[in-house]
Amino acid sequence: AKGVYLSFQPGFLTKGSDIIFGNENNVINDTVVTFKISQSYFTLPLNIKIFKNNFYAGGGLAVQFISSANIKNKSNDNEQEIKDKFQNIDLVSNFNVGYQLNIGKPYLFFELRYLQGLIDINKQNTVSSARKDIYISNFKSKGFSFITGLIFPLK
Repeated sequence: AKGVYLSFQPGFLTKGSDIIFGNENNVINDTVVTFKISQSYFTLPLNIKIFKNNFYAGGGLAVQFISSANIKNKSNDNEQEIKDKFQNIDLVSNFNVGYQLNIGKPYLFFELRYLQGLIDINKQNTVSSARKDIYISNFKSKGFSFITGLIFPLK
């Protein structure tokens, strides 16, 4: 259909989160510990884009392959590799809006994308082996990203 395109956008992305343990109301600051988790992925998204002039909206699926994962204690800068705690593959859906700037071929694009994980990425999604009363939760990727890049049309 006119104005509808299939787009394959391989890339590399980093994502992560802060985890805060301690006093919920932060009344006693020395009881609060913050950890930062950082993950890097090679990603293979396949998207459908529907254009209106140079603006577009769309969505698709992406398979992501983890390349690294680290956790850092923000209070003492102690960092550890934790890649073995995550699944090797993450499957996400995405929804996007963007603008394509025609500067000749290739085209330049700017895109805001929402990612929602479809599978649990935690390898240890069972009861903790150390203590049977602590449940380690399942979790999925999610969040917003701003992407810019070049589009190389095949025709």
